[in-house]
Amino acid sequence: MMDVTEIDFLEAHWDNTVDDVTLSQICNDIENENTAVEKLEDLSLSQVMDMYEVNAEMDKMIDTPDSFDLMEVEITPENVIEQLEKALDSLHTSRYSFVDDASVGTLIKSTESKNTRKNTNWSIATFNDWRGERMMKTNCAIPELLNFTAMDINQWLSKFAIETRRKDGKPYPPRTLYILCVGLLRCLRENGVNLNFLDERDSRFYEFRRALSARMIELTAQGVGTTTKQAEPISKETEKTSLG
Repeated sequence: MMDVTEIDFLEAHWDNTVDDVTLSQICNDIENENTAVEKLEDLSLSQVMDMYEVNAEMDKMIDTPDSFDLMEVEITPENVIEQLEKALDSLHTSRYSFVDDASVGTLIKSTESKNTRKNTNWSIATFNDWRGERMMKTNCAIPELLNFTAMDINQWLSKFAIETRRKDGKPYPPRTLYILCVGLLRCLRENGVNLNFLDERDSRFYEFRRALSARMIELTAQGVGTTTKQAEPISKETEKTSLG
């Protein structure tokens, strides 16, 4: 290893390409960098202080239960029990208003659209009417809607979609038939039965959806629920005008 004492610094070859201007620029860059860092540190500290002040204000806004100071009231042998009961009541006071299941149901029904409720009731009545007549005339056993399984939906709801009719015996239009099924699905959901037979991602009800789709296509092909626009007759005056 070379001994440092052997180096002749006067004879050493220095890099003269770094002139005074370059050195000055480097110094300025270093100074600017230090200034930027100091400003960044000041900014970060300022932001932290701002956050602290905001949090402090939020803490002031948080409600705290009123304390019950027994020393505010003179305690005597006659009122000691009463004052202790008041103290316990103040500790148990809550800002919340608790409700039961019935209240939740009442609130939901009070905000429900009247048309939605009417549609649901109509769908249930239509299904029950079909169910009763089919069991009577074919001597079959059809479970109640709320007791349906996935198999029942594929078997019986498919038949309902094909067989149901209006009171005058005419078939329902495709859109009305679909609304009927939506009403039945809503009834199941309202009663805690999780069988979404209209969900295309649920393969359990594939057969029912095929039957419903086929029936709607058939009704559309038959012109049920479709309005055919007829051309207005051309008057003689219009015909003469168009012919020149």
